[in-house]
Amino acid sequence: MKIINHGRWVPYKPSKASGIFPAWVSYFRRESDGQDWYDYIYREDTDDNGRRRVTVRDFLSSAVSIKCAAIFQPAFSAYIIGPAVADVTKLCPINQHVFEVTGYTGSDNPQEYFGGRVFDPAALAIRDRPPPPQPIDPEIAELKKTIENMQAEIAKLVRG
Repeated sequence: MKIINHGRWVPYKPSKASGIFPAWVSYFRRESDGQDWYDYIYREDTDDNGRRRVTVRDFLSSAVSIKCAAIFQPAFSAYIIGPAVADVTKLCPINQHVFEVTGYTGSDNPQEYFGGRVFDPAALAIRDRPPPPQPIDPEIAELKKTIENMQAEIAKLVRG
């Protein structure tokens, strides 16, 4: 599999609405160069009858590649993959890295394979998500258990 990083996309308010979409739409731009999301994934042209239309850009319209978005989750100190789809228009990349995987030969449901895994934008790698972090100190876990027991005892006393 080959991974193509399309960058991290952040929300912004354009000075004027895109010619393609109205002003009330949520707008995103690539953090590295300010490229607008909608201008990036769509192109405007005309059909055979001269009517204006909007189509997905060729390099993103391939059904053979999988498009994914990953958001940073501090609990894991990593970008965790959310959606994994063939259709880039299904992504809403607010504060997420968008990347594309070519050469994927897994199941017809790429979400099962990619969803919840870690995307490393620096290494262009995908790996399994580590287990959730454990309590910092075993004494904290014991203290929480004691508090829960005390709350249960107080609830019994209140009920009489």
